[in-house]
Amino acid sequence: MVIRAMNCFIPIIYTEVNLKLHNQFLRITIYLWLMTAQMKGNPMKDYDQILKQLEKQEQELQFDNFSNEMAWTIGTMLVEKARSLQAPVTIDIKRSGQQLFHYAFEGTTPDNDVWVTRKSNAVARFFHSSHYMHESLEKTNRTLEEAKLIPSSEYACHGGSYPIIIKNTGVIGSITVSGLASEDDHNMIIAVLSEYLGVEYDTSSYS
Repeated sequence: MVIRAMNCFIPIIYTEVNLKLHNQFLRITIYLWLMTAQMKGNPMKDYDQILKQLEKQEQELQFDNFSNEMAWTIGTMLVEKARSLQAPVTIDIKRSGQQLFHYAFEGTTPDNDVWVTRKSNAVARFFHSSHYMHESLEKTNRTLEEAKLIPSSEYACHGGSYPIIIKNTGVIGSITVSGLASEDDHNMIIAVLSEYLGVEYDTSSYS
């Protein structure tokens, strides 16, 4: 009877011990996974693919020239896009340091103007969209200060500023939106530029 009882209880005890060890193992595994994520960026994102797509985007969304009238047309298209989405944003277009277009919806504040300046500064500094720079930094899990030795108070590597690129010339300015989530600011610009230039893009793959 005792042996039989032991035979009955041993598997139960064995199961409970294994369950505790299994739970502990899971906790350790999750902890290590989170630590790895912090070291390498979001493990669920394919940064190389995202950056490759953003580079391709910048190669195709370019201009032959960029006039004041073009800035007005693109700026008003952005206003209409934001209005259709009921998005309270600030829109800004600069060329060679000169502001060609600026509009702020009700619900925005001077803080949005600061974000516009910081994001457009990043474009002027790195000749890439601020969203590209955001993904590049996130890939290596480094801050702007760590990677580039410049202050984030003056440069913002968050989506929402796109370079005005002249074919066979380079970056001459920026188109910037501030007020939504980082990738949404970026995608609003891409949607309008795609329409203006007649290029189709699935913006869901860039965030």
